[in-house]
Amino acid sequence: SDLHKANFAVSGSIVSDIVSRAPIVDSLYLPGKRNVLVVWIGTNDIFNSALSSTATWNSLSAYITDRKLKGYKVVALTCLPRSLPGGNLDTTRVAFNALMKASAIPDYVVDIASDTAFLHYVDYGGVDRYYRAFLSDGIHPSREGHKRIASNVSPVIAQTLETSISQPKLNILEDV
Repeated sequence: SDLHKANFAVSGSIVSDIVSRAPIVDSLYLPGKRNVLVVWIGTNDIFNSALSSTATWNSLSAYITDRKLKGYKVVALTCLPRSLPGGNLDTTRVAFNALMKASAIPDYVVDIASDTAFLHYVDYGGVDRYYRAFLSDGIHPSREGHKRIASNVSPVIAQTLETSISQPKLNILEDV
């Protein structure tokens, strides 16, 4: 097959970590082929490092711009919630996602955060709940959660491989 893939996901990474691994990603670029890079990062910058939405987006957009200059088509994924909606950090996450969705920098944005399967909710008794089928611990996607994300990202990758991109597109997930 002409399809080559690599996974550089490292648990706990922040944008500066993927910047430091950029030479490895760049070394995998295949001239004359359609090269797609999927980027899903930002949550640890916001929740663990307490960076602002703007600081996190500025770092990520610089990384994406550099990969595009190398020739990659970039698909960016929004950040899932990690706290009750309306909390300070969740407000930062929502602002970060809004910056990403409004930007023309990624070739595509897949708004996985709009998928209600990943949202927290408070039940009638005031207890914080989340859909365990898709979020194993309220933060990390379960096996089924990863399948759900992949089912929404895969068509975007396929479209990116089959066509050249002239306008950034935003995919808003529907409940599947």
